[in-house]
Amino acid sequence: MGPGWFEPMGGALGSGGMEIVRAGIHDGEALKRICVAAKAHWGYPAEWMARWEAMVRVTPEYLTRNWAYMAVDDGAAIGWYALAPGFQKCLLDHLWVAPPRIGSGVGRLLFNHAVAQAQEADALYLEIESDPNALGFYERMGARQVGEVEGGMERNIPLLRLDLPPI
Repeated sequence: MGPGWFEPMGGALGSGGMEIVRAGIHDGEALKRICVAAKAHWGYPAEWMARWEAMVRVTPEYLTRNWAYMAVDDGAAIGWYALAPGFQKCLLDHLWVAPPRIGSGVGRLLFNHAVAQAQEADALYLEIESDPNALGFYERMGARQVGEVEGGMERNIPLLRLDLPPI
């Protein structure tokens, strides 16, 4: 099924006691709150935020079907990602960091963890449908824009790819 499928893949990440653990089926509401807060951080219009928030579903089924991991610090989720596995690729379906922690390295740690998970699953590449505000982050992480996809709110969003070397 993939790395860490049945058990959390935890471990200390630096001196702060932060760790990355597998998200449980009851973590959906906390993870959705991080999504919404992170999206709002970019100053989108209230109408867009309301429409987007209504579309976001982080259900127990979603968390079971995908590989979802969260960064936890002092018992609180501060960021998370989800990988949707597919043939020869993994889709980075979510990667969000709570606004007070944006720019602190949490996103980089989550991204690197996601890459390692995809590599362990023998994926050849990671696909990312990025919020335009996160494009620079993903490019700094080595992904390259390969196109655009319809992103809702009457706009297209960047589609990126990161080729994964085998491990």
